[in-house]
Amino acid sequence: MPVPYTETIGRQAEVAEVLALLDREDVRLVSLVGPGGIGKSRLAIEIAHLIAGRGDEEVSFVLLEHVTDPARVAAAIADALGVRDSGSRDAVSDLSRAVGDRRMLLVLDNFEQILDAGPVVADLLRWCPGLAVLVIRSSTTEGQAARSIL
Repeated sequence: MPVPYTETIGRQAEVAEVLALLDREDVRLVSLVGPGGIGKSRLAIEIAHLIAGRGDEEVSFVLLEHVTDPARVAAAIADALGVRDSGSRDAVSDLSRAVGDRRMLLVLDNFEQILDAGPVVADLLRWCPGLAVLVIRSSTTEGQAARSIL
């Protein structure tokens, strides 16, 4: 997980709101969407550290800024989780087996250039009942802001 490089100031309400969402059993996907530079990643880092500090679930932060091919998202997640390639052609199955029923928060940062990888996230949520996902993505255009990953 990235080490915070600044202090979180004045974002207590947002932190509390996202934590409350992620603590709900019926919410397993939360997206932080907004213009670049407003602190979405910093907010996610704060949330990830708070959840990891509780000790009741694993947290993994996947920085996707260099991933431009949606077909590479599963491999990037697998790398971050330390999941070795089984030789199968289905990285999502490998990830699903590795995560299994563990309680885990998966933070996916810089998802904006790979929105077409939404089905990978949906499949992981489908096959990993203890998984929650926090997606961070910038929206630079009106059309991009309106587009959902799932």
